[in-house]
Amino acid sequence: MITITKGLIEACAPFDYIPTSDQSFDAPNFNTVKQDGSWGIGLIVGNSGSGKTTILRRNYNVTPKRDWSMTLPILSEFETEKIGVDKLNHCGLSSVPAWCLPHRLLSTGEQHRADIAMAIGDDAVIDEFTSTVDRATAKSISKSLSIYVRKAGITGVVLSTCHYDVIDWLDPDWVFDASKGEFIPRGFLRQFPRIEIDVTPCHYSEWKAFSKHHYLSANINKSSRCWIAWWGNVKVGFVASLVFPSRDLKNAWRESRVVILPEFQGLGVGKALSNTVAQFFIDEGCRYFSKTAHPKLGESRQKDGRWRATSTNLVSRTSYKAVAERLGDGKQAFGGFSSEYYKKHLSRLCYSHEYIGSCNG
Repeated sequence: MITITKGLIEACAPFDYIPTSDQSFDAPNFNTVKQDGSWGIGLIVGNSGSGKTTILRRNYNVTPKRDWSMTLPILSEFETEKIGVDKLNHCGLSSVPAWCLPHRLLSTGEQHRADIAMAIGDDAVIDEFTSTVDRATAKSISKSLSIYVRKAGITGVVLSTCHYDVIDWLDPDWVFDASKGEFIPRGFLRQFPRIEIDVTPCHYSEWKAFSKHHYLSANINKSSRCWIAWWGNVKVGFVASLVFPSRDLKNAWRESRVVILPEFQGLGVGKALSNTVAQFFIDEGCRYFSKTAHPKLGESRQKDGRWRATSTNLVSRTSYKAVAERLGDGKQAFGGFSSEYYKKHLSRLCYSHEYIGSCNG
């Protein structure tokens, strides 16, 4: 029952509307798609007020939102940190600095990705999917989640949203349009939308907008050659490269920084940007190397024929001990690294690859 006041009646009178105390809403007829393990993602979409949430709650058990700690980093709230890294990475939150912050200190987009990563699993049901983020972030989240659900073999995920633009990026197995009260046909020849990225050279000062999202250091060498990735007129990624310090290799370069802004992570932009810049160097007759501790990027290169593992790939760097001892406390080596840096990274395994070019892949 709804309480009707005299003031309410007077406010509605100019619009020829008479409020009543007994009102109900009839949600569209929905033939429940059972969570029987035969499909991965289902989507209920429709305009505000079309009955999406009502349908969701009548037919499925909505996954409760996580009551996040005020002080614990989000990564430490998962069952294990290893599981957390996997889920956050595949839900498009690949920013290591973000993993180390409590949920309350994340951006709205980062919070939404963390919420999804925590909730996702068999028969997860999430309302208001991407409703609180900008549309670029929504597309990124949708594609990342879709890939992860299929890769992990997760089934029975049901999402609800008022945004139709996520359908192609999410690629759900079924879609119910609450505004029309009917299922939208899903063809067999489905694929993600194509993303067109432009890569242009830039000054190293552009690094400032990306630095806080890099997992190692906010510093950059001013002698770096740098590039910006653009999606339309929006800056989405940054790459910097330096001369490779070696007595034996001539005309060789290495990737020193690659960062994709959090709202665009999970779309495959980072891999494409890194490969594009690497190809620039190959086309100039140079050799090009990259070393990363980031598991997602490193594993993608393990499977990419355009990258060849070097002799130091996933090998403990025992030589660092000798370098640290030779430097002594407080002294700097070539490239500006101190003895403390070498001590810290003694047992840190990294993926190390040389880019050999698209013609070889």
